[in-house]
Amino acid sequence: MKSLRRRGLPPTSALGLARRGLRWGHAGLRLTARSLLDKLTGRGSKKQTGLRLRQLFEEVGGTAVKLGQQLSVRADLLPPEVCEQLASLSDRVPPMDFAEARAVIARELDRPVDQVYTHIDPEPIGSASVACVYRATLVSGETVAIKVRRPDIPRQFSEDLAAFDLCARFAEWSTFVRDGFFSHLRQDLRIMFGEEMDFVLEARYQRLFSRSVKRANMPWVTAPRVYSDLSGASVLVTGFAEGTRGADLLGKIESGAPDTDRWLDERGIDAAKLARRVLRFSLWTRFEAPFFHADPHPGNLIVTSGDRIVLLDFGACGTTSRRTRLNHTQVLNLMVQNDAAAITRVMLSDLSPLPHLDMDEFSTNMDKKFHRFIMACEDENAHWSERIVAGIWLQMLEVARHYQIRMNLDTVRSIRAFLLYDTLAFRIDSTIGLDETTRYLKEAAARQSRALTEGSTAFSRREQEERMFARQLEFIDRAEQTAKRLEPAIEGARATFQAAASQSVLAARFIVRLGLLAALSGAAVSAGRLMGWRLPEIPWSAVSWPLVAIAGSLVGVVAARHMLLSLGRIETR
Repeated sequence: MKSLRRRGLPPTSALGLARRGLRWGHAGLRLTARSLLDKLTGRGSKKQTGLRLRQLFEEVGGTAVKLGQQLSVRADLLPPEVCEQLASLSDRVPPMDFAEARAVIARELDRPVDQVYTHIDPEPIGSASVACVYRATLVSGETVAIKVRRPDIPRQFSEDLAAFDLCARFAEWSTFVRDGFFSHLRQDLRIMFGEEMDFVLEARYQRLFSRSVKRANMPWVTAPRVYSDLSGASVLVTGFAEGTRGADLLGKIESGAPDTDRWLDERGIDAAKLARRVLRFSLWTRFEAPFFHADPHPGNLIVTSGDRIVLLDFGACGTTSRRTRLNHTQVLNLMVQNDAAAITRVMLSDLSPLPHLDMDEFSTNMDKKFHRFIMACEDENAHWSERIVAGIWLQMLEVARHYQIRMNLDTVRSIRAFLLYDTLAFRIDSTIGLDETTRYLKEAAARQSRALTEGSTAFSRREQEERMFARQLEFIDRAEQTAKRLEPAIEGARATFQAAASQSVLAARFIVRLGLLAALSGAAVSAGRLMGWRLPEIPWSAVSWPLVAIAGSLVGVVAARHMLLSLGRIETR
């Protein structure tokens, strides 16, 4: 087996960028025309905008579809209606030629394929823009799934990202959005695409996940075994998961068919038990796991007899910091206590550093949203979609988008992942309530208490040192609580000062640029006259020429919007 190697995105050629740029430009013009027509006919809405964007990515095709799917995660930047449309993009594309796939497998094995596999089904069981998945049988008789990366996919990703960069920069230059609005998004997309292609990292996450759930004493959750000696940078070989796919399970449960109970019994599935296991696993993933599966949609989930859950496709995973976990644990406790104002204070810590904004208005809006969510959780007649645990963080995402607060990629990923987990649990059994969450919190607190006791005993066996250790913990806990109470005020003052300083710097830079431009123009004219150049005389009447007036007005408007957007005086939502 060749040594495992990891590759990043290759540089983009001018020809490749031009080819994809023209494709993107053509689709962009069609999008503009359609959006304008929607506004003129009164059909303009966020949902319609999402539909038009989805059509754009479908028309560009190829890896652009994957780009649209990745954008669907960014609920902190795009309205929920737009994210919902982009999430429905189908990533199914024609399969790669089997001879080409076999060649990739042989290249990674560095030996004849027949020495390892007795049979590889030439018809893939999955065909997406990044890879194709084939069912195969090892010489040992085991059935496996072979995920083969398309050879040309790194170049396609690179070209599409470069074309997207051009479009984003044009949107910033033309003041459709403020300067730098897409800068972090472009960086995040490169991270996500790099992970999509990194089969070495995916295999590592899958191995570590299996070990983590075993240590957490959750034998009813697992992932297929990774055949590390057969896998590489372009090929990932795992055990073949047999069972009921999550999408098929949901389709049957939500169909309301009279034979649903019999259908579940035949597969050894107890819907109520499975739903609680999904929710429990979601909570464990959120607060105790070393990392989380960032794309647990029903297609990446298999249910086997005995309500066992098998997760597939670890190409997108994320991590949460200790501070974030502590904040989220506190939020759940406050939800149980119905304390919306305290939830706002904790959430402010998650959103920091904050831009310059009206903190009173910001906090009031968050209080209202969280209070409305808590009331829905207490209402037995409320629809399950209003009572999912992840709903509290969805409210935070909506506030962040409204105030244009940039959120960390892993935070956005985690919120989407937990939303998928919670939605899956409630779709399986809509009767789940906060009691399951309360039970988990008590058990988690007991586990942490036992771990703390064992740790302190191992640290010292003498009673005096144990008491000192306990007092230190109590002091630290009080200090943390005090810091949490002071943090919103400190963050607000810091954000106000930072924003004021930034605005002053931006205004000064704008004035200096105008001054330098005027000075350079004057210097050029003076130098030309000293050298005896005959410069054309432009009559003042030229200012009134239509083309000159239009061009001057356009330059002035763009420059003014650049400055006002940078200073936060106008909105582009």
